[in-house]
Amino acid sequence: MLKCRNFSVDYHLLNELMFSEFVKNQGVMTQVEHLQALNYMLKIGSSRAGIIVMKDQPTYKSFNQRSLSIECFKSLLTDRTNPVAAREADAQLQVVQSKMTPEGFVDLLKYGQAEIENYNGWKNYYEQNPYWNTAQRQERYPR
Repeated sequence: MLKCRNFSVDYHLLNELMFSEFVKNQGVMTQVEHLQALNYMLKIGSSRAGIIVMKDQPTYKSFNQRSLSIECFKSLLTDRTNPVAAREADAQLQVVQSKMTPEGFVDLLKYGQAEIENYNGWKNYYEQNPYWNTAQRQERYPR
């Protein structure tokens, strides 16, 4: 402990405070990484779903194929407890269904539901364990 005139500094306490702030900042960065990972999961999933649309409707341009798969994913991600949002999502699915064959639409829907289920599983895991990566780093590399 250093004493100067009218105050004293406990460097151990100061070090602990700085370290806890560092860990908190790492935790925030971990949460940002989690959000980025979830975002990329949706991008990759909708791009792969575009391949299903491409096989079903080969005459569509790639932009239209991808937009159909994105509309399908958005409607599957919609909160169904909100009746207005649920109706809008159903209308989106109707539009997608009208532009595809029945077999292609069922394939797209099955794939989309599996991807959204995977997405929701990881989202729940990240929400329950927001600082998991930071804790693992601190265990692996103690100070």
